Amino acid sequence: VRAGVQKMFSILSKKLNKCDWIPVGVYIIFSLCIFILQIDHIIFKAALYVSGYVVIAYTGYILKAHESSRMHKNLLILGWGITLVITFFINFKMLGEAFNLAENKYPPSIYYISYGLITSFILFEVMHLLKTQLGNLGKVFTRISSLSFDVYFWHIFGLFLTSNIEDVLVKSVLVVLIAVTCALIFDAARIGIRKVT
Repeated sequence: VRAGVQKMFSILSKKLNKCDWIPVGVYIIFSLCIFILQIDHIIFKAALYVSGYVVIAYTGYILKAHESSRMHKNLLILGWGITLVITFFINFKMLGEAFNLAENKYPPSIYYISYGLITSFILFEVMHLLKTQLGNLGKVFTRISSLSFDVYFWHIFGLFLTSNIEDVLVKSVLVVLIAVTCALIFDAARIGIRKVT
């Protein structure tokens, strides 16, 4: 499946050549219309489910394909940043809740996706800075970030273990520590098993 998706994006990117921002732009306009008009039809929800995750992957692909181009990165960040600001204010005006991400998660609305992508861009830049400026400590962050799926999986276990803790800050720190520790332990075990076999 992964190879098929990569091939599809590769073909699409070659065909679009320097206009790879067009699918992202079309998605943003389509999603903004659904978001503003609050369309709740099943067909549009299904379209948002599929197109939302495709556009996230495609945005990542554009960044990877044009790694050396600062202009591509800046245009994507600017586009998604403007989208986040617009949807933030629309969400605030309609619902009175500017940070109501949970309501926008399933299907992933334009608000949720733009928030996630902008956060990812920021984290990517921070990680790049840490990697280049902090030497070995940067390698630790890079190692942990390579286990992000495992950390995500183990955070559920951390939430379960800390379910009785009321203090949000303490709970958050403990969940992160539990998730990262478990991910590192199981990754070490995976590497050990590979060496044995």
